[in-house]
Amino acid sequence: MEPEVFKTYEDGYIVRSMTPSDAQIVQKWYIGMGTVSRYDLEVALRIFPRGRGFYIGEYEGTVVASCVRIPWGDGAYFGSYYYVHDDYRGRGFGTRMRDQVAYGHVLEANGRLCIDAVEGSVAEKNVAKFGYVNAFLTRRYYREAKHFGIEYNGQIVPANSVPFDELISFDNKHFVSEDYPPRKEFLREWIDLPESAAVVALDDRRRIVAFGQRHPAALCQPNSHLIGPLYGDDVQSAMAVLQHLCLDVIGDRISIHIWMPNKEGVEAVEGLGFQKEFDLFRMHANGNPNEYKPTVYSVSALDVCGF
Repeated sequence: MEPEVFKTYEDGYIVRSMTPSDAQIVQKWYIGMGTVSRYDLEVALRIFPRGRGFYIGEYEGTVVASCVRIPWGDGAYFGSYYYVHDDYRGRGFGTRMRDQVAYGHVLEANGRLCIDAVEGSVAEKNVAKFGYVNAFLTRRYYREAKHFGIEYNGQIVPANSVPFDELISFDNKHFVSEDYPPRKEFLREWIDLPESAAVVALDDRRRIVAFGQRHPAALCQPNSHLIGPLYGDDVQSAMAVLQHLCLDVIGDRISIHIWMPNKEGVEAVEGLGFQKEFDLFRMHANGNPNEYKPTVYSVSALDVCGF
């Protein structure tokens, strides 16, 4: 299937849809910026119709820039993977793709866009020029996986062992939108990814009270994993799920991404010995999707679904 061309410029620059082979290039760019999920962009490309939401800048047959603006229901969009190759910076390739094409599609849908900008980065300093508003901080924490000594009276079982509708009902309470078909498809794949684990905590009435998933980092980042989502009706259940996800990768590096207004969650993970790696500014454009919920202890996937 040929990519869709969204816009062609007089200097030969083209903005078009992203293909799976493009995604591999983009992930290689991002690896130099930190721990990157092995599967997130691949899964997102599969569950959304090809076209709007996944953008590539091409010049003279070379992939030079990337950007994603993914709708996650109720008008909430998440933006990431914005990058321009070093050799092609200063020519407007990134800003044309981001502001004239990708953001234009968000505005056409009256969408509210969320992005995470690394604190102190050029992106964080520049986005305010384009109407973004600071909302709160997202922080990456990391540590070596271990048994934390958490005692839990409930039951923790594989996520794919409970009825999928029950998992979706639980997810609806914590995610930015409810019953959004692409979110359902995302979770259907996410809980069964290779080299991953997904579990739920059940109370004494076998109701889901927490849900977490662990997925591997890129192949060139071995023995490194990311946790997300990590949702919990209470902090104790969420931390018990976090511990369970560590048990079969003890000694490896694990990372989580928590919203800093969640003071109870921050206190809990710091109490388990997690250390700050970096902060990101959550920013909104064209309105606030009201995504913050204190029951989110790690977002689903930092680079494609930061909810």
